[in-house]
Amino acid sequence: MTNILIVNGSPRKNSRTKSVVKKLIKIHSKLNFNVDLSIINLDELKLPLFDGETKTIENKNVDFLKDKFNKADGYIICTPEYHNGMSGALKNALDFLGKPSFKTKPATIIGVSGTPRTGFNALNQLRVVGRGLGVLVLSNQTIVDPSAFNEDREIVDFEVEKDLQLLMEETIKYTNLLNSKSLV
Repeated sequence: MTNILIVNGSPRKNSRTKSVVKKLIKIHSKLNFNVDLSIINLDELKLPLFDGETKTIENKNVDFLKDKFNKADGYIICTPEYHNGMSGALKNALDFLGKPSFKTKPATIIGVSGTPRTGFNALNQLRVVGRGLGVLVLSNQTIVDPSAFNEDREIVDFEVEKDLQLLMEETIKYTNLLNSKSLV
């Protein structure tokens, strides 16, 4: 069965990015896609600061991260925008991974912004870093701004929910296509 890994790239415990991940999980369970979901929450996974040294690379949390990425067939990567870039926690996590983790695997990227006019720079940075890792970043993306959430940080904007559903469907479609044995 196809395995999609959803990454919450926010280091904050009660972030809007985590709310987006929760909404993706609800969409998956409601529509009963024939895929397994795995989740990584960077607010819970305590990774050392990447420095390229053996002592930081040989770490149980780094092993867990690599295992999740290696077992996934496709990705949905969500990041907040901090000072015109992706979160440092997400960049740090990606630095521990190499090209073999991503070879011929598609990724959808989703930004969560602090204002209605931001979020693009984080996604552009993620796209560039993804290219360096050999990620097949899909062209469609979305940015979820604060107006999509209620005071409990739940997504209440139907258009945003529709966008998230379409992105999940597209991720699954391209993941299944790229995993097809007939493409060899």
